Amino acid sequence: MQAILAPFEKVNVIYGHVHQIQYNQIGNISFNSVMATAWPWPYPQTYSQAQHTMPVLTVPMNRADPFFERDATGWQFIDVHTGRVAMKYNLYQNTPRTVAWNPATGRPEDTTFQDPAKRIPPQDHY
Repeated sequence: MQAILAPFEKVNVIYGHVHQIQYNQIGNISFNSVMATAWPWPYPQTYSQAQHTMPVLTVPMNRADPFFERDATGWQFIDVHTGRVAMKYNLYQNTPRTVAWNPATGRPEDTTFQDPAKRIPPQDHY
């Protein structure tokens, strides 16, 4: 696929339903994820699961925060005005984030958390 897209100067791939903000640059191809708006299964297992209306939950889903049912969900606005993607993420009860093309580095970057000094360390919930 990269060989087919190689002749184009700007290639943007937007893929979806992931529960995290992801972005990457490979050659002339920029990759940006779209946040999921919901989880496919009730979680945690304390939710009521009526067996007659739902399949049995056989594999619990791993979440960043298992005590917050809206964790890692949200929506985004996609700006392609410049020919490059700028993703403006709106996250439930979390700081909005923007991942946009940085012409100085030639790749998409998180406009707030790209600097290692500003990154939030991972959280332990268990």
